Amino acid sequence: MPTCRVGRSNEPSGFTLVELAVVLVILAVILGLVLPEASSFFFRSDLKASSRKLAGAVAYARSQAMLEGRIWEITLDLDTDSFWAAAVKEEDSPDQKTVKKRTLAGEVRFIDVKKLPDEN
Repeated sequence: MPTCRVGRSNEPSGFTLVELAVVLVILAVILGLVLPEASSFFFRSDLKASSRKLAGAVAYARSQAMLEGRIWEITLDLDTDSFWAAAVKEEDSPDQKTVKKRTLAGEVRFIDVKKLPDEN
């Protein structure tokens, strides 16, 4: 009773063209379902990063205003999608402190800015 055969078997080895085509169709369907979700995931991470940068600039301006007793403002540049914090220049102060200009991440854009009315 032989335990192994030496030589070629009669069974074909490899994959047929139809089998390869079926696998490619399945992969295309899976990629078609996954890619839109992946792109929205990356956009959300850009949005989070941009909002953290902006929140950090606001927190810094607030803390500096309290520390120095000066007015600080946040400037939003809609054309370049950038922002920065700066101390408002006073008449008796020769310097105006400005924090580094930051830009929004990825595809995140400033569309419109509305200023709230002053509380007097």
